[in-house]
Amino acid sequence: MKPLLIPAFLFLTIACFGGMRSAPAPYAITSPGGHFVFSMTPGPKGKEYEKGSGICYKVNQDGTFTELWRTSDWYSEDIQLHYDGNVLASVGTWRSGDQEVDAKDLLAVAFYNKGKQVARYKISDLVKDEEKLVYSEGGLSWLEYELYVSPAFLPGEEVFQIKTVDGIRYRFDINTGEIVDSNKKDADSKLTEPGN
Repeated sequence: MKPLLIPAFLFLTIACFGGMRSAPAPYAITSPGGHFVFSMTPGPKGKEYEKGSGICYKVNQDGTFTELWRTSDWYSEDIQLHYDGNVLASVGTWRSGDQEVDAKDLLAVAFYNKGKQVARYKISDLVKDEEKLVYSEGGLSWLEYELYVSPAFLPGEEVFQIKTVDGIRYRFDINTGEIVDSNKKDADSKLTEPGN
């Protein structure tokens, strides 16, 4: 009888906490190649996402760090730093505490150049078939993760690419954040086909 108690306890623990997200915490990422580091810090309790901040550093030859630029008044759990250390993309995530906000109006992706925001897109700007959005206790899925390009920035590439849950692939200019290419027309035609 006792051997069954441990698996049952583990199952209940996973079932109870599996959909929960951890509290925002400080973390750091590196650019591809590791020459730049971006540290992200949440804001004070209750304002973790609205008052977060970040600092980008260059890693010097002697192992010391030189501060390059800062961000303020936002926190993201999913950021990508370009290999040159100047460009950063923040991929938005819907949090379970945001239920009073229409999730479609939340951040999808924002682009920063040397700490200054150059472009910002809401989920409703990019996802055209709202029925494909996947809501769960832990948040909202709007990206097609198995095809999500990670890392999104590689040496020699000047684009950031994502694919939404409704099958639209977007390519953004990394310096301006403008959409330079998408297969939106193909996705729009699928929405109007019979049976879809």
